Amino acid sequence: MAIAPPESGGSPPSLPAITFAPRAVSSGSTGGGTRSVTVRRQKRAVARQQKAVRGNDREALVANDKSGFGLKRPYLGWHAYPTSQETTPAQSTGSGSFVPLLTVAAEPQHPKIRVRVRAVTGSATSGEVRLRDRVTGQVIGSVLVVGLATTVEDALEGALVAPTLFGAGAPMKVDIEARITAGASTIAVLVVYAVGVGT
Repeated sequence: MAIAPPESGGSPPSLPAITFAPRAVSSGSTGGGTRSVTVRRQKRAVARQQKAVRGNDREALVANDKSGFGLKRPYLGWHAYPTSQETTPAQSTGSGSFVPLLTVAAEPQHPKIRVRVRAVTGSATSGEVRLRDRVTGQVIGSVLVVGLATTVEDALEGALVAPTLFGAGAPMKVDIEARITAGASTIAVLVVYAVGVGT
């Protein structure tokens, strides 16, 4: 269809339906612009990473659960212990110096460890609990203080000492140590669970 020139009574052609912005929209705007480009780029990177984390059977090794909470895979184990040990842990000491009561061991996959412990002190006795690297003797994280005749459940967390994913140094052992700081009774400790955590 031909368009008549304006001098012969015709009208100029209408603007095209699609126009292009002369410059990129700032990242603070709600339109397309650089923000949406960045978001799309990040989504593509996540999608590529998710595709890469698949087993030989093409099943996702790492996936979020559809419920909106946590992971669908991998499956992670839960720790079990006798319920009666919550009030009377089997491992105890009356020593005024730190002694190992329990040991957690693994070939670590994370740079840090979190150990949830339950500590019970006897009558008129207080104490402390800590984590210590078996090989170097280095204390990991902070010390848990337990008051007189008290039950405390809390997490001890700290960075592992030179963890490695391969070789002779891969297996690691961390001791849970305890001591009494006052009184003549004991402090008893139960490991509720232990997990590796990222930074």
